[in-house]
Amino acid sequence: MNHPASHLARHVPKPALSHGQLLAMGARAYHDHEILVVRLSQLDNPIDRQMARSIAEKLYGERAGG
Repeated sequence: MNHPASHLARHVPKPALSHGQLLAMGARAYHDHEILVVRLSQLDNPIDRQMARSIAEKLYGERAGG
């Protein structure tokens, strides 16, 4: 059963993506466009985490609030 679309439908927030969906989206971005998506919390090694943070700050500037 289809319900008529409301003019307000575009203002309804989309549900958050699951962890698996985010990983799949990151994999697709990497394979198709050479874009690397990394959450710093995904990096267990502190040296890797600091390297990723340094690269991001060089490209995008420091994050607000640390």
